[in-house]
Formats: sequence, structure tokens, C-alpha cells
Amino acid sequence: MNHIKKLLTILLCSLGILGNAWGAELPGYYPEILPRMSGVIEGIDIKRGELIVNDTQRLLSMNTKVHSLNTEFSSLRILRPGMKISFDTRSVNGKAQVTEIWILPTNFTPSRGPMK
Repeated sequence: MNHIKKLLTILLCSLGILGNAWGAELPGYYPEILPRMSGVIEGIDIKRGELIVNDTQRLLSMNTKVHSLNTEFSSLRILRPGMKISFDTRSVNGKAQVTEIWILPTNFTPSRGPMK
């Protein structure tokens, strides 16, 4: 019986190591480990350079890169409220700006806990 418990423990730990691949398949051009910042788009205004994710307004960089599940490089115009995303920010003139966005599958659940 102890051998079964050990085997089950090893198996469950191994599944945790798979990280982002668990629960959803991501394209090969997505990073192996996605940025910690992620959430659901609630609004976007490209002209004003604003993105609202999880009740937080964020500034968009003029050169924000967007990666979709179908194309490695896409446009901000494909972003819609309700989409799950992961994103990177960088400080520009003392203000955090979103510089890169990865669109996530609707069934995606990060392995490191709830979306932030």
C-alpha cells in the first residue's frame, strides 16, 4: 500500500511540473513560463493606449506585441473584453506600460494559482 501512495505522490508532483501545458495546449512560440501578470480583459481603448484587466487600468506601450493562439505576432485590434491574457510590463518614464500580451485559451488555468 505504501508503494501505491509513493507512486501516486510522484505522479501528482510530475503533473505539477508540466506547468502551463496542463489543461490547455499553448503554441510553441509562447514562453515556457508565462509572465505572472494575467487576467481577463474588461476593456481596451487603443487610441488612448489603455487596457483594463481585472479592474485595473494599464497603459499600453506604443509598440505592444500581441501573440495569439493562431499567429505569433498579431495586433491590438484583436483584443476583446472577456479574453484571458498574460502580459509583461516595463517601466517607461516611471510608468508601467504593457509591452507584450499573450492571448490564452478560455479553458486555461495557470499552474501557479489564480489569475492576478
